[in-house]
Amino acid sequence: MFDGDGPPVETIYHNVGWMQSEDGRWWYHEQDGGYVQQNWQESEGEWYFFDEYGFLETDAYIRWGKNIYYVDKDGRMITEGCAPDGRQVQEDGSLKWPDPA
Repeated sequence: MFDGDGPPVETIYHNVGWMQSEDGRWWYHEQDGGYVQQNWQESEGEWYFFDEYGFLETDAYIRWGKNIYYVDKDGRMITEGCAPDGRQVQEDGSLKWPDPA
């Protein structure tokens, strides 16, 4: 914010990172005071998806563009192995159906 009488004032929020709501759902508080909504967030090398309200998705399939991803019970995108429905995880984390035998 610029008031015209000096340098711009920058507000920095100190409560940054993972926050838990009273009902137990998780969200990620950004340094600028905002939070991630309907998007992915990388944290410590893991990818997480947040819904339209900014809450962490858990144990869910996420459709992103033409791909589908799976996030586990802790909200982390799985990056190897298979999703619960049997689909294989590709290098980018997206799922594909197993090749027919």
